Amino acid sequence: MCESKVMPQALDLEGLIIDLHFKEIKNINLKVTPPAGKVSISAPRGTSLQKITLFASSHLDWIKQKQEVFSQARRQAPPTYQENENHYLWGKAYQLVIQQINKTPQIQIQDNKLILNVRSITEKTCEELLYSLYLEEIRQKAEPLIEKWQALMGLKVKRVSIQKMKTRWGSCNPQSAHIRLNTELAKKDLACLEYVIVHELVHLFVPNHGPEFKKLMNKFMPNWKQHRNLLKANH
Repeated sequence: MCESKVMPQALDLEGLIIDLHFKEIKNINLKVTPPAGKVSISAPRGTSLQKITLFASSHLDWIKQKQEVFSQARRQAPPTYQENENHYLWGKAYQLVIQQINKTPQIQIQDNKLILNVRSITEKTCEELLYSLYLEEIRQKAEPLIEKWQALMGLKVKRVSIQKMKTRWGSCNPQSAHIRLNTELAKKDLACLEYVIVHELVHLFVPNHGPEFKKLMNKFMPNWKQHRNLLKANH
């Protein structure tokens, strides 16, 4: 009795998992579906894994472009604070897990999940709890960075405020030596926070963004443009 060959159900292509489906069709078909950019290939029954791999490899750039389009769409959509929604912390995506408890609200970080323990499961309570997380994260990470760069620059900040800002990542008042940092920075890579801190501290020397400002940025942080581009990129 001849045993039928069991075909694989998925293909691992450079870390990209592609679902495989074998059907009574004539051609190999590739699909990338929103919202998560899931990749699947339908192939005629009997198609070799080698042939499918070559087909997928030849379309790898297209796959990544489609996934990036879907990823940007998800990032630009306003959060709804629903279960399994992605939220970012220091450049890493975490899925929301929302649990109702009858005690003080708290948030836990476990693996790739942000676990919100709230009394009332509403958009407002979840948003407030996440905001408190970002506020505390910025506070903890910013303090040693400010101390570091104050010493390197030979200056002193008198006041630091952390708050949600609509149009700026940070601001500086040179007269009062007061800098503000946006809580949204907690969603970005830590290098972005450091760049904004250096940027605002340089404003204590130069209030504008003219040649002298850029000269000082190049002096203190030679790769500042790279960090700026990272900051401008979507999560």
